[in-house]
Amino acid sequence: MTKESILQILNINKVLIKNTFNIDDSGIDKIRMFFKKEHKDFKDVIDSILLSDMNIGEKMVMYYLIGYDNGRRAKRLKTVVDK
Repeated sequence: MTKESILQILNINKVLIKNTFNIDDSGIDKIRMFFKKEHKDFKDVIDSILLSDMNIGEKMVMYYLIGYDNGRRAKRLKTVVDK
């Protein structure tokens, strides 16, 4: 998971994410600030999401972004390995 990639996905799809998950600009800002913070490892990221005071829609967006980014990275790695 790369923070830069997740933040880029968030910026590109901001309107779609807001409409799909019914969150407002302040929710997008909370998500952006969350991913800009430093975390020790993946477990710390997940624990921080679970313990955060964000609403369920904002948490769902974060899980979506993490999954989407990991899927993209796995696809790139498979392409490199297959060559």
